[in-house]
Amino acid sequence: MPFPVSIQSSPVVWDTLPVAKLTQYPFAKGAYRPFSQARICFVPSEGLYLRMWSFEVELRCEEWEPRVLLEDSCMTVCVCAGEEYLRITSNARAVACIQKCRQEQVVEEYNSTVLRHLHAFQGEDLQGEYWGVEFLLSNEFLQKEFLFPDLQPGVVFQGNFYSTRLDGIKEHFGCLYPVHSKTPAFLPESFGDFEVVDY
Repeated sequence: MPFPVSIQSSPVVWDTLPVAKLTQYPFAKGAYRPFSQARICFVPSEGLYLRMWSFEVELRCEEWEPRVLLEDSCMTVCVCAGEEYLRITSNARAVACIQKCRQEQVVEEYNSTVLRHLHAFQGEDLQGEYWGVEFLLSNEFLQKEFLFPDLQPGVVFQGNFYSTRLDGIKEHFGCLYPVHSKTPAFLPESFGDFEVVDY
C-alpha cells in the first residue's frame, strides 16, 4: 500500500500528517537501531515538504563536507518518477548532499541552495531526545531537473526514507521500505510507492 502524501496549505501543520516509521534494519549486527521517522506532504503552490528525525542521544555530527556525510548520523530521502532519482542526505547541522543518480551512478550534484527552508532542529519528547532536518523540494526544481509529474490526487511516485550512520561505531542503516541489496545502498529496486492524497 502506498505511503500517503497529503495535500496541505502553507504553513504546513506537521502534526496532522501520517508518520513514516523507519523500522527496517536489514544489516543490523547489533542492538543499536535508533527510532527514526519522517513526514512528507505536498503544497500545490510550492512543492514537497519533508521532515525527517531520529532519536539518537549519542549522535555523530562532525562533517562539513557533503561527500563524506555518511560517517555522521544522517537522514536520507530518495524520490523518483523515472530512470533518474534524487538522493538527499543531511546531518544534524543541515549539511546536505544532494545528488541526481541513475542506478549507482551520480549524474549531477547540487548546492544545498536548491533545498528551500532547509534547517536542522533538536528536541525532546516522551520518547527521548531527537534531532532532525526539514526542507522544501520546489515544484520548479522537481519538474525542471527530474521531469516530475504535475502532482495531484492519485499521482504515484517512488522513493524511500533512510536513517544511517556508517562509521563502524554506532553504525546503523534503517529504512521505510525494505532494502534488497547485500550492502547499504540507496537504489531504486528498494523504493516503494508514495501516493498524493487529498485528505
